[in-house]
Amino acid sequence: MVEAARRYPSRREDIAGLSTGAVATALIVYGLGGVAGSLGGGRLADRFGSRVVATTSLVLIAATLLAVDLLLHAPAWLLLAALGLFALAAYPCLPAYQSRLVAAFPTASGSVMAWNSFSMYLGTSLGSAAGGVLLSTAGFPWIPVVGAAAALLGALVYQHSLPRPTKQ
Repeated sequence: MVEAARRYPSRREDIAGLSTGAVATALIVYGLGGVAGSLGGGRLADRFGSRVVATTSLVLIAATLLAVDLLLHAPAWLLLAALGLFALAAYPCLPAYQSRLVAAFPTASGSVMAWNSFSMYLGTSLGSAAGGVLLSTAGFPWIPVVGAAAALLGALVYQHSLPRPTKQ
């Protein structure tokens, strides 16, 4: 375990050279991107359709995660910009997906949304556990790469997961 810690740094400064203050700034930038993405997600879904917005969001998540991976040793402002773009790309997915769920199951929307929340929390827990294992075995730089692969797989599964809502 000690040898793995030497080969795969776990402290953020050891990976991207970010100070504690820069990490705090990164959280603010990420949060602002997330708020903007969430607010725009519903509007984008209304305009372009929930399937298009959610799938595009997942593909953009993959692209921005790969950008984050490439920018780990770049100047901090580039990494911070990539994190903000990641959040901006990621957060429209949820309102678009929820819109699609309600449209696909209008008479059971309460139950479907409850199951959706359960699934999201379960996925977050399992993803965190997998990330912890990945961090301790392969190191931090692999987390964005594996995350990008998961996002692309998610986009593929999403395209075939729910029935298309019927127009009434």
